Amino acid sequence: MRKSATWLIGACAATFVGCATLQPDLPSITEAPTGSRLPGKIVWHDLISDTPAESQRFYHELFGWEFQPVGARLGFGDDSTYSLIRNKGRLIGGMVDANKLGNDKKISQWVVLMSVPDVDRAVDALKAHGGRVFAPPTELERRGRIAVVE
Repeated sequence: MRKSATWLIGACAATFVGCATLQPDLPSITEAPTGSRLPGKIVWHDLISDTPAESQRFYHELFGWEFQPVGARLGFGDDSTYSLIRNKGRLIGGMVDANKLGNDKKISQWVVLMSVPDVDRAVDALKAHGGRVFAPPTELERRGRIAVVE
């Protein structure tokens, strides 16, 4: 059994493609990879923020979330490019500094990662129903197979 699950990223904008084409060493969705597949379940959230310091302050004050800058370690440039988000110590998502994506558009948004049994088949079905593929299915170490779609 594979150590990582299969994921489909549902993105609201093409601007996230820059991150998808990298091969960063992202942590597992869970503290240790389980190999579980949870079809239809949203399993991760990434916040793409044009104002990352304000976003961190807002979510920390509202929910007590903690942010761990890890961009350099993951291959995203400097540490402030990507931060892991924890709620009461539990890993729940990440935050991307949109200003470092090389795009001058305002693109702040939440992006969800949804578990599917087979990314390639899900992408084919999405295309057959008029969906767009911004990054085709690819392997992402410790995360499984991903695609960026709308």
